Amino acid sequence: MQVQKIKNIHGLIERLNSDPALRYYCGLDIKKKAPSESTFSRFLDKLSLSDYFQKEFKNLFLKAKKFGIIDETEVAIDSTKLDSFESQKPKSNIENNDISPYLGKKKDTDGNDVKWFGWKAHIPAYCKSELPLNVIITPASKNDSILAITSMKQLKVFYNSVFTPNYYIMDSIYDIDDNYNYNYIIKETKGQSIIAFNKRGNYVPPEAMDDNLHPICSLGYKLTY
Repeated sequence: MQVQKIKNIHGLIERLNSDPALRYYCGLDIKKKAPSESTFSRFLDKLSLSDYFQKEFKNLFLKAKKFGIIDETEVAIDSTKLDSFESQKPKSNIENNDISPYLGKKKDTDGNDVKWFGWKAHIPAYCKSELPLNVIITPASKNDSILAITSMKQLKVFYNSVFTPNYYIMDSIYDIDDNYNYNYIIKETKGQSIIAFNKRGNYVPPEAMDDNLHPICSLGYKLTY
């Protein structure tokens, strides 16, 4: 793990030294080189032992809720890719330990496969303002669907009774039984999952549904109010 951290720090320092604008945004003197690897290492160790960012994140959320930017309606859950500064290695040489960067693949909004080496940020966000409510970082290989309940539980622990969403909206990759869990989602969060249907390669819609996934009766007519 120490070797992995040093490699990531080395890549970060190279980026900082080559980009004065990045040094400026990081609060560093743009006329000077970035701090040494040992300085960064000590700084990151201190950050890893601190809960400062989590507390500050929560304070910003509470301010947004106070100003009406966030209410208790819809939360969307999805993930986004985070590239590693380290160069990609053959899969046989990558340590899969739930911490280090790994190979990942997901589809973009146009349905194209996107591949990268690094991590995933799993983010529940408030739908109207698109503000993130929490972040879970995993290796890029982690399946999105199994992080949905974890995200909901962290929201409940983090914000307790201050924020209780009514709906959790997710795309089709989250379409697994656990994410409709009655015992947790409905009983514990008092919310409901709204998840796009995953055809999983099937061309025929599920029984009692039409091609648009609307419920139909036994004679094939769409059910309406």
